[in-house]
Amino acid sequence: MIKPGTYRARAIEAALSIAGTGNEQAAVAVELLDGESAGESVTWFGYFTDKTRESTLRTLRVFGWGGDLTDLGSIGQCGAEVEVVVEREADADGTLRDRVRWINPIGGGLRLKNRMTREQVVEFAKRLAGSAAAGPAVAGDARAPSASPTNSGAADPGKSGGRLPF
Repeated sequence: MIKPGTYRARAIEAALSIAGTGNEQAAVAVELLDGESAGESVTWFGYFTDKTRESTLRTLRVFGWGGDLTDLGSIGQCGAEVEVVVEREADADGTLRDRVRWINPIGGGLRLKNRMTREQVVEFAKRLAGSAAAGPAVAGDARAPSASPTNSGAADPGKSGGRLPF
């Protein structure tokens, strides 16, 4: 059993299934990344009832789901970390079980009104492929040259006549 608490986690597998009640559900196995339970996995279940449908879809998006229910493969592949709240709950037989109560984005999450679908991202990336690759390198960019004694003076306004190099 996992100690109740809040953990950083990453999705490792997802699937749709039918619950014992007959309702459709999503199941996402998550691996806990911190605390004394690091490395253990637990499963979150989201249901598609009239009352829970929106929160289930929202949670799937927090996991990195691309919006296509026929393809839950994007969950777990993007490596998105989430915050998982694990509680203990008695099942119908009275046996205590781990239950993932909440899934939250780390840091409050990115909230966008019109997030691009996977198809839109692919099309956008194709349109900008040449421009994105040809743009100038900036600090932190893998293409940026590292600072060296021969080019470090250019970034120093005192050595470039007080002008910034951009």
